[in-house]
Amino acid sequence: MTSPSGRATPPTPNEPDRRQPGDTAAQRATTPPTGAPVVSPLDAPEPPVAEATPPTIPPRPAPPSPIPAPPSTPAPSGRSGILAALQTSRPFRLLWFGTVLTQLGQWMQNIALGWHMLEITNSPFWVGLIAFATGIPFLIIALPAGALVDRADERRILQVSQWAAMVVAALLGAAILLDWAEPWHLLVAAALNGTIMAINQTVRQTMVPSIVTRDLMANAISLNSAGSNAMRIIGPSIAGAIIGTAGAGACFVLQAFALLAALLTTTRIPAIARASVGVASGGILDGWHEIRKQPELGSLVLLTAIPSLLVFSYIQMMPVFARDVWDIGPSGLGILMAASGLGAFSGAMTAATMGKVRRKGRAVLLLTVAYCLSITFFAISPVFWLGMLGLFLGGFTGSIFGPLSNTLLLLLADPRIRGRVMAVYMLTNGLTPFGSIALGGLTNSWGAPVAVGSACAISTVICAICVLRMTSLRALVSSDM
Repeated sequence: MTSPSGRATPPTPNEPDRRQPGDTAAQRATTPPTGAPVVSPLDAPEPPVAEATPPTIPPRPAPPSPIPAPPSTPAPSGRSGILAALQTSRPFRLLWFGTVLTQLGQWMQNIALGWHMLEITNSPFWVGLIAFATGIPFLIIALPAGALVDRADERRILQVSQWAAMVVAALLGAAILLDWAEPWHLLVAAALNGTIMAINQTVRQTMVPSIVTRDLMANAISLNSAGSNAMRIIGPSIAGAIIGTAGAGACFVLQAFALLAALLTTTRIPAIARASVGVASGGILDGWHEIRKQPELGSLVLLTAIPSLLVFSYIQMMPVFARDVWDIGPSGLGILMAASGLGAFSGAMTAATMGKVRRKGRAVLLLTVAYCLSITFFAISPVFWLGMLGLFLGGFTGSIFGPLSNTLLLLLADPRIRGRVMAVYMLTNGLTPFGSIALGGLTNSWGAPVAVGSACAISTVICAICVLRMTSLRALVSSDM
């Protein structure tokens, strides 16, 4: 009931009580029962005054990040199987496809550069200079590249390096097709490509721990290796066929297109925030200091350096074996490289299933010896098919010990300086050119079988001694990491 002024008035004694049984306590309190005395609001006692409390200020929300930074120790993914990392992480899939396309171009370039240099100079020494020019930049660029990777946007560095490699391949292809290429042109192109790849490969390695969980790191690195080694089958086979029909220049044009596709794939990788452990301050030599503190890291670097200096250069001598030792031509060279690549692919796929192996340190030591023995067998093989068998075994063992060494290095290194530690590891690639130039000179004097076989035999003996002396690495188990 309301008054003419619009205010509510309590019910009169003759007015029935309109409160219903379902009314709430608040409704009953505001509606007095029939016959109850009406209390004016002015006569009601004042409620006690509560002490004023200062208002609370809610905390300021944290600014959003492109992708939440992974914790320093990611939770296990729960996935298993050979393709676990590819199935779990979309950024890793994109990185993997870019790696495969880049390696396709690189293996085509390796074959085309060596073959074209041999054609225009007719000298194994100049073929060895190609590897020298490619590898020297690793010694100069690797350490600054590692410090850069620890501090800068990895995606942007990767995109710039892909673009630069594509330009170099296109220019070299045009020079060869127009018959302008001189030996020094090939050496300059090899040096530029080596500089770019020193940065590109460092970034691709250090990105893996940021986009996969710790329990899948070995699987991811092995899948990267498997993809790269699959290109050791496909790339040389394509290069051999193209050289035989269209010449070496066409190989570089096709490489440029492969690098363009890799660049487009790289641009789709989402932004990745830095891990919560941050980035350690310091200089480019911090990787050396970390390796000196941990004997296992030093052992891994030394085990990689030995075959890098004495064995890896056999790849640059492959055109010499194909033309001068077995007389099988460019198509036969493609078959030799495909045999090595098939073994490497099989080994990498085997390594992808070895995440549960506890004695990884011991496995790395033994596999290094087996790799050196296999390439020794290839070099001294009297017939073509035995050489193919040696290459297959070398590819198989090398593609297991390589990813295992890489995995152990990434797991043992301080995450804050992981790029700088990986840069020291990549320095071992810079030793290959010294072996190549020495092998080129020895091949001129002794022939390819004696030169390559002697270097590989020496490497086998040194690695066997390491098996006995590197006790800390031999005793390393998965629970120690």
